Formats: sequence, structure tokens, C-alpha cells
Amino acid sequence: MAASLANGGLCPLSGDQVLSPAATRSMLSMMQVAGMKDYSTTFHYKTSVPAVSSSHGSLLAVVPGVLGLMAFSPESDACGNPWRAVHFCQVASQFQVLLLNIVAWAKTKTESHDDVSRAFLRR
Repeated sequence: MAASLANGGLCPLSGDQVLSPAATRSMLSMMQVAGMKDYSTTFHYKTSVPAVSSSHGSLLAVVPGVLGLMAFSPESDACGNPWRAVHFCQVASQFQVLLLNIVAWAKTKTESHDDVSRAFLRR
């Protein structure tokens, strides 16, 4: 499910559209706002990754267009989130797997590609 959410609702294994793009966008928005219970705003600030957790230890996180992951940690923190899974997402965010960094990288890549194209055409 995490991979399908990251892929705009398209299952990467079967190629079937399991969720509409509108439903995917709505689900990711809800995950961003309320998926981590009382810790949602802090988690979003630290990682910028839509995620949802359960009190039983699972955490589903999605970086749209890149990856979906599921982490499990049976021990919960004060907010009821699996603390090791939360820590994993925070550590992973240090490797520039943030949604906002990916958007910035894609824009930079496009701009640099345009610069190379213009330089080539001037010759």
C-alpha cells in the first residue's frame, strides 16, 4: 500500500490503478495532518514525510514519487507512536529524502538541463 501511495495510486507490482489520484492526494494530505496523532506537526516539521502510525507499533511513511515504507517497533512513545520507527524516519530524513528537497532537486535538475540545452544550441 505504501508503494501504491508513493506511485500516485498505481500498484507498482501489478500495474493496476488501486486508488484514484484524487483519493491518493487526499489520503496523503490526511496522513500529513493527522497520521501521527499529537506528534503530527512535529513529525512533519522534522521529516516532511506523510506518515500514519498505529498504537500496535507499525508506521507507514510515503515519499511521493520515490518510495513507500513500513517500519515496525512494538514500543510506543508518549503519543502512542512506535518510537524506533519514528526515530528511523528522522534519521532517514538526514539523507535528503525529504519531499521538499526532492521537489527542489527536480527543479534544479530541470533548470540545469535547460542551461545545458541553451549552451549547446548557441554553438
